[in-house]
Amino acid sequence: MAEEVNVAAELAKLQGTYENTKAKQKPTDWNYISTISEMKVVKSTSGKLQVRVKFIILDEGDFFEAPEYAYYTISEEEGLAYFKGFCAVIGCELPGNFVDVPPALNDFAAQFKGKVKITVKTNKDQFRNIYCNGLHEDAA
Repeated sequence: MAEEVNVAAELAKLQGTYENTKAKQKPTDWNYISTISEMKVVKSTSGKLQVRVKFIILDEGDFFEAPEYAYYTISEEEGLAYFKGFCAVIGCELPGNFVDVPPALNDFAAQFKGKVKITVKTNKDQFRNIYCNGLHEDAA
């Protein structure tokens, strides 16, 4: 379970990587319409910095209003690249200083009223991966 922490000093040390990492996306076919209800910087159980994104599924059916979580490991370049790609897809403008990312994410999630297309995939270990494929046409 990831835990929310004050990570300003660690983010400051990663500023150069943050500035130089280019956004990356993994396009997939989407299977759910959802909204974003939370975006927080947390630490994984192994101590890595992650952004935890909480999606709420809006499609009627077995998963209606069920939360799904995506995790982006932002203390590693590849995870940071996918996180930046995710932000580009949803229209979340990131600040220039990495230290300012946690409050910017909180503000974005609190104000987000749109809908996004996500893919939920379960791997062989029953771990679920969430991919955001963009804003839904019905986005507010």
